[in-house]
Amino acid sequence: MCSYPRPPATIITVSGEIDSANAEYVSDYIVGFVHVDHPLVLDLSGVAFLGPAGLRAVVRFAAACRRAERHWALVSSDAVNVALRVYGEGERLPVAEALGAALQRLATLPDSEWRAHCITSPARMRC
Repeated sequence: MCSYPRPPATIITVSGEIDSANAEYVSDYIVGFVHVDHPLVLDLSGVAFLGPAGLRAVVRFAAACRRAERHWALVSSDAVNVALRVYGEGERLPVAEALGAALQRLATLPDSEWRAHCITSPARMRC
């Protein structure tokens, strides 16, 4: 997991498997970004498996974004798409086909002014 600023959003990247063994940690990590003052992209394009606990982490993130009125987009992988279809969440989440599409969607929002400040240390800006 890592995060980095890429106007107009902060990208939160998670890869590998998200299951009951690590879903709580992943959930705490991604929900921790909801306080930033610009849109978020949850990039799960590198996720090879998303179990029920992992999907709950994504739904928790979505709910936190909704409560904070934070715009966001989800970049999914084939495994994430399967989980979204199986559990019926795909229609309710702002899924984008790729990172570029997510950023473009968020850039068109009227309140997506980028406020340049780094939320991670420069050493952690590489995934």
